[in-house]
Amino acid sequence: QLVGSMASSSTAQQRWELENRIQELDSADADAIFHYDQQQQAAIHTQKPWTKDPHYFQHVRISALALLKMAMHCRTGGNIEVMGMMQGKIM
Repeated sequence: QLVGSMASSSTAQQRWELENRIQELDSADADAIFHYDQQQQAAIHTQKPWTKDPHYFQHVRISALALLKMAMHCRTGGNIEVMGMMQGKIM
């Protein structure tokens, strides 16, 4: 019974990762995400390229756990509008 349950959850996780296009990063890329360059971020915030190009932001990197939490939050909202704000650094 336990083996079948584990196989089922593994299959569900694989399906969820495929549907949400989850990409695993190698350790060098994963560590680079957490490096914060204050001068670089200040320059980007000064230039504000997104004000000139509405399609400036095309990709976002979030953890699979954060994505799962957002999806569950939306589902529990029912027919109520769910809003939120994502924060991070501009890459």
